[in-house]
Amino acid sequence: MQQFILAVKKKMFNDEKMASQSSEVDENTNDDQQQKILSAEDENYDIDERENEFRVDFGIQDKESQINDEVSEIPGIKEYDPTIDERLPETVTLLTTPDGGKLYLIGTAHFSVESQNDVSKIIQAVQPHIIVVELCKARVGILQLDEEAMFRYAKDISYQCIMDILKKEGLYNGLLHILLLRMAAHVAKELGMPPGGEFRRAFEEAKKIPNCMIHMADRPINITMQRALRALSWWQTIKLGWHLAFMKRPITQEDVEFCKQRSMLDEMIASMKGEFPVLGEVFIKERDIYLTYSLQIACMPQFTSHGIKPMRVVGIVGLGHTPGIIENWGKVQPTDISPILKVPPPSMSSKILKLTVKASVLGAAIYISYKVIAVPAALTFQSIKSSVEGLLKAISDLLGFLC
Repeated sequence: MQQFILAVKKKMFNDEKMASQSSEVDENTNDDQQQKILSAEDENYDIDERENEFRVDFGIQDKESQINDEVSEIPGIKEYDPTIDERLPETVTLLTTPDGGKLYLIGTAHFSVESQNDVSKIIQAVQPHIIVVELCKARVGILQLDEEAMFRYAKDISYQCIMDILKKEGLYNGLLHILLLRMAAHVAKELGMPPGGEFRRAFEEAKKIPNCMIHMADRPINITMQRALRALSWWQTIKLGWHLAFMKRPITQEDVEFCKQRSMLDEMIASMKGEFPVLGEVFIKERDIYLTYSLQIACMPQFTSHGIKPMRVVGIVGLGHTPGIIENWGKVQPTDISPILKVPPPSMSSKILKLTVKASVLGAAIYISYKVIAVPAALTFQSIKSSVEGLLKAISDLLGFLC
């Protein structure tokens, strides 16, 4: 806790400096700073400088400013109701800071109407200075789409969407990403509603509060996906892909609300950690640390001409993250963040699996072109020859790496 107090003091000292620099930061600032953090190996790398960089990434610049421009500054009708502390819903936890700041941490189920109502109730009563959501910049569009448009997008994965993912992430990573999207699409169709409703509800409520800011708290999704896939063994990757591809169990709104019970939630997380321990580490534990740090930054007091101003913050995260955030509260330092932003090199098993997937897709393409599409024999032979040569070269490169 003493370290957290020191971090607060550092922030107060650097506020004036950050304010003068913020206007000079262009739209590429976050990408440059992210790369700097990922490659930070020098022992002389300044911790204070890194902390300032994280503050930019967590809501001062870039896409968050576009979101916050949409938040209305019309004077609000309601005022902060301190009695809300005595009648919090079961899924809401109150955390405090040494300077008197308050964090109202709302644990939600991402397809739950009741969770959306909890979000509205808490925001209206707390009238927060900052609302923090479990999203990263890549998923900020969730806030700006209406429910109908979001539902159409969630339940139908278009051909263009698939091609964009494959082009951006490559065949191997892209296929697993698409499987995750299919799982979300299945749930959206079963429930008749899109994911992220609690975040859109928070965005709408923020518009009613003067000067309320929206912060994105989550680690970039591409880093999370890559860290998870790089850590899985060959067999675990195949098993996960099979599980995602054929998970078609019917689900109801009652199932979603039932999952909000702590005992049921703990059982589900324990089950996932037992079957895929790496996923529990990357998707839950590491993101608990990252989300906690984001929330700590949001709760740092403002240093005004009238003195220190404690912050009221509402944090909206999945229920699975609330135990980890509570456990880590006030303890996460900037030095804890850099390691979980690095993407490790691919393992040998993943390289072999990638090659197998590519060979399978290539073989299917050759078969289809030969059996289904009428093309000249000479052209077919030349295509097969060049494809086989490419495959042999890839195998040769891999064998050379093994030796």
